[in-house]
Amino acid sequence: MRIVFLGKGDEVTAVARRMQSLQLSGVELVEAPGPDYSPAAALGNCQRMIAVGTIDLGQAPAGTIVELSEAEAEYAGGTSAEWEQFFDTLARARQTNGQAPEELRVLALVNGEGKADDSASLDKLTERLRALATAPRVLPRNYALCHTDACMHCIGETACTEIKQ
Repeated sequence: MRIVFLGKGDEVTAVARRMQSLQLSGVELVEAPGPDYSPAAALGNCQRMIAVGTIDLGQAPAGTIVELSEAEAEYAGGTSAEWEQFFDTLARARQTNGQAPEELRVLALVNGEGKADDSASLDKLTERLRALATAPRVLPRNYALCHTDACMHCIGETACTEIKQ
C-alpha cells in the first residue's frame, strides 16, 4: 500500500506527519512535492494506493473529508499543482496501459472559508487513512449510491445530505 500526499499545504503536511508517527507495516508514504518525487515513480510498482490532498468544493464546508472517484479527482478544481500533475500522469498511464495502481482511493480535505485545519478534521482524515491502509483489498465502490442516505462516499455523516439539498 502506498499513500501519496499531494500538495504542500499545512493540512496535508500535518496528516503526513501523523501517518509517519503510526509507522504502519507495509505502508509506504510519499510526499509531493518532495525529494526525488515524480508522479510516474509514485504510480509505478504499486497495486494499492491512496492519494490525499485538499480541494475547494463550494458545496461542502471546510474541514469535510470526501472520497472522490478517479474521474472526479482528475477534473477537480481548487487543487494543488502536484494534484493536477499526478492525475494527468495517471490518466495517461491508464490510456497507454502504463504502470498504474489497480486500486486507487482518493481522499480530499475540503478547504476554503472556515476552519479546514482544525484538529478534529485532521484526526478524522488520519484515522480514515489508517483504516484504509490496513484493510484488506476491497471491491470497487458503488458510486450509484452517492447523494443518498446509504452513501459512504463522503466521510462526514451529513456531507452528502447537505450537498443533495
